[in-house]
Amino acid sequence: MTDACFVMIGCQRGAEATLKSQLADQDWRLAFSRPGFVTFKHDGPVETLPSNPFARTVSRSVGKARAAQITDLLTALDSTIAGLQTQRDQPFDQLHVWARDRAVVGEFSFEPHATNPLAVDIADRVFAHVKPQGHVAAHAPNLTAGSGQDILDIILVDPGEWWFGWHKATSLPTRWPGAIQPIDADKPVVSRAYFKIAEALAWSGLPMRPGDRVMEIGSAPGGACQRLLELGFVVTGIDPADMHQDVMSHRNMTHIRARAEDLKRSEYRDAKWLVVDANIKPAKTLWSVEQIVGHRDTRIQGMLLTLKLGSYERAAEIPHWIDKVKRWGFEKVDVRQLATGRCEVCLAAQK
Repeated sequence: MTDACFVMIGCQRGAEATLKSQLADQDWRLAFSRPGFVTFKHDGPVETLPSNPFARTVSRSVGKARAAQITDLLTALDSTIAGLQTQRDQPFDQLHVWARDRAVVGEFSFEPHATNPLAVDIADRVFAHVKPQGHVAAHAPNLTAGSGQDILDIILVDPGEWWFGWHKATSLPTRWPGAIQPIDADKPVVSRAYFKIAEALAWSGLPMRPGDRVMEIGSAPGGACQRLLELGFVVTGIDPADMHQDVMSHRNMTHIRARAEDLKRSEYRDAKWLVVDANIKPAKTLWSVEQIVGHRDTRIQGMLLTLKLGSYERAAEIPHWIDKVKRWGFEKVDVRQLATGRCEVCLAAQK
């Protein structure tokens, strides 16, 4: 008989039903679910863990503990690690500890953050416990992992309920604790779009270089433009609304006060990259973008498109959106719900 495989997945609150439905098609059966946290079982060993746009984190689940005292939780962790040592003869490279989302992103001012105070405190205490025993090689908890490193994961489902697992760092989000980008702005940000574009740029891996021209549709008040300018891009924002004065004062910033559909296609002639984050339905976003990238005067090499779902039921349309973008000549297309996004997905495309 083959051993079953269990995985634990962190996600945004509200995305659980979509995960359950889509992973069922990959022969993963629901095991346990809480808002922002879902576990699945596969009847047999697997080489590759499941992948899904709404799965922020994916780890092999190896145990759990529930107790009122942290000493009891640490004892359960010791037992779990002892069991793992029968399968591995070296310490984990990193320790990542994070909490499931306590609310829907954007509600009650909630934003996922790598420095959640509860997670930081527990991470420090766990690290102080396991480091002397040689279970973790890192010099501190919750560091960005190197590619290929093995990471011991502890998800705080509740303060007194910990789930244990591990994963191997591959893509950049899998290297961040809780797949939340550790970024601190040097100065106050214009809007939360600053963090969204920062995460989208890092996750997508688009080969953008300082000096490249980027055009953003739906740019006001300028949060995304602020980050793009910091990274050295030449930015044109397209939006009928006002842009923040701090963004407009930058020498590499241009604002076109118009709607994208009213703009001559020749305006996009010198742009290499296109960013869209407009509060409209996905069908209209894709229609507007198709008119731009399909025009003979444009040479767009890559895009970051925010597609507003409105309802998670619309997630079923994602494969059709990917096929559509590929028909425009973009060979590499990926989709992910960003930790900093809301009920939406980011589509990254590159020729």
